[in-house]
Amino acid sequence: MTEALNIRPLAANDISVLLPLAHGAFVAAYGAHNSNDLMTDYANAAFSVPQFEKELSDPDSYFIGVFENELLMGFVKLKHSTAPGCVEAAKTIEIERIYTAASETGRGIGHLLMEAAVDCAKQLQQAAIWLGVWQENSRAVAFYEREGFAIKGEKVFMLGSDAQRDHVMVKYI
Repeated sequence: MTEALNIRPLAANDISVLLPLAHGAFVAAYGAHNSNDLMTDYANAAFSVPQFEKELSDPDSYFIGVFENELLMGFVKLKHSTAPGCVEAAKTIEIERIYTAASETGRGIGHLLMEAAVDCAKQLQQAAIWLGVWQENSRAVAFYEREGFAIKGEKVFMLGSDAQRDHVMVKYI
């Protein structure tokens, strides 16, 4: 890492760098295991300018990015949402997305994003952070376990018409 790393909240003026990173990271993580049609349909809906404008303006959502020399290396999105019953805490926040640029894997960007997410959750006086992670993504599950998350249950994630099983992982803070 260099001194040029900057961690800051993301805003609407970051969409032009946020969208390509989000789309690329999603396709890299899930593209080889899902049909092109499912991936295209989901990506067109989830990674559009209007969708990200809506998400960035949502007062229950928090986007944090890591930049190196003004280049977005990764981001995390936290959102106040209803936690599954397996999350045993009254005040929780969800990590809805955490993506890093494929070229940055192994540089510690994910760890920095996770630290920023925990700091944000603590500032918001949350007792736990939870997330859903595809059961087939063993690399991501291992990362979350290293970051102190534990599998507490499961939920369904709909990728278009395909119901996929996610682990629900929780970190109490």
